[in-house]
Amino acid sequence: MLYTILCVVLKARVINLCDRDIATRIFCFQHKKGTSMNEHLNDFNKMIVDLKNLNVEINDEDKALLLLNSLPDTYEHLVTTLLYGKEKIKFIDVSNALVNNEYRKKDQIVHKESMLEALTVRGRRNPRRFRG
Repeated sequence: MLYTILCVVLKARVINLCDRDIATRIFCFQHKKGTSMNEHLNDFNKMIVDLKNLNVEINDEDKALLLLNSLPDTYEHLVTTLLYGKEKIKFIDVSNALVNNEYRKKDQIVHKESMLEALTVRGRRNPRRFRG
């Protein structure tokens, strides 16, 4: 709920800073499935630079909220964690958390695959006979 309210306030701020086409571009920017977080951050930063070139300044907290707004629903838990109990959030903290989260997920996948390989049991060529 708080996140939704923050997004509405942010949208009003951005629309006041620039025209509706640019505001629409900002709010329609979404993380594309299959794109790495580094690529997403690069695309986001290019958009922010384009806005600066048009003399549209977006403060650090608004950039952080816009970045969070661009994430899919699968990041909801991380977004809540980043926003919970904070008076202000910083863009650098959000971007670092997103990259770290992606690396952690990749590491878990690699670790899980290596554990599966380690647990693979080879069959015996000559089965033992039970002698009782």
